Amino acid sequence: MKSSELIKKLKNSPQEQKVQIVNVANEDYSISYVGKVYHEPPRTFLQGASNAGRYSTIQQLLNRLQEIDATVPFDADIATGDDWDFQFIEEIKQTEEAVLLKLSEPVFG
Repeated sequence: MKSSELIKKLKNSPQEQKVQIVNVANEDYSISYVGKVYHEPPRTFLQGASNAGRYSTIQQLLNRLQEIDATVPFDADIATGDDWDFQFIEEIKQTEEAVLLKLSEPVFG
């Protein structure tokens, strides 16, 4: 998923709502909060964290993505993992508790 698409979708959700990452590659479908957001060309990476923190709400994540987007001269892919073994954000699902960012299978998995 491109950063512009994720930003557009997040803007349409309640800004105070929690946002979490769902890793479908794990047998237990692990769910984590967004702990770190950084850009390494050609992707912007979201890293999971076990506890709610700096980017645990939609507004916090949206602010960070827009900050990165303002300095990146192209529409970056949103991913998680390492630059050589990563997963893309495949789907966004709205629940009563949170907005879930569902990950794809690992590229090299």
